Amino acid sequence: KLVEAMKKQLTQPQFDIDTGSSEFSRPTKALLDSYTSKLLATLPGSKLDAVLFVESGTQANDLALSLAEAATGHTDVIALDGAYHGHSKHLLGLSTYKSRLEKIPGSFRPNPNAIIAPVPDIFQGKYKDPATAGLLYAGEIKKIIDRLHSEGKKVASFICEAFLGCAGQIPLPDGYLKA
Repeated sequence: KLVEAMKKQLTQPQFDIDTGSSEFSRPTKALLDSYTSKLLATLPGSKLDAVLFVESGTQANDLALSLAEAATGHTDVIALDGAYHGHSKHLLGLSTYKSRLEKIPGSFRPNPNAIIAPVPDIFQGKYKDPATAGLLYAGEIKKIIDRLHSEGKKVASFICEAFLGCAGQIPLPDGYLKA
């Protein structure tokens, strides 16, 4: 049954062949429209009214940062030390682990709008008590934001992996993102 469904989907045009446009074909667009409606229906009370489909985490993160910059009018991004956010020029500059793996001196180019925050690591970091670490590490982010505000700067976004893979397979402490 699955193989038959895959065959059927693969035989449908994904792009509008008649016009050469990169827009989705009518059958694919209809499926995406239906999926979008169902997805938005799972977010009751949300002000979201659109879904943007992308092909990778890199594209998703690039888009998220662009939307944050457009919405706030600011470009500074708080990112965690050692994190990885994608393989584009903009995102690699936020991924400080790349500077540690640099094979060619000078090839890593930090993002000039990156503000690097400490990794919320309850195993090897500053705060180790699981009961309080989330709030304390969130407090470190608050200190960065307060410092930036005192310098007349504002933050466009904060980017953080749900599980810090490149930084050492570190789960986020309870309450960190919520704080």
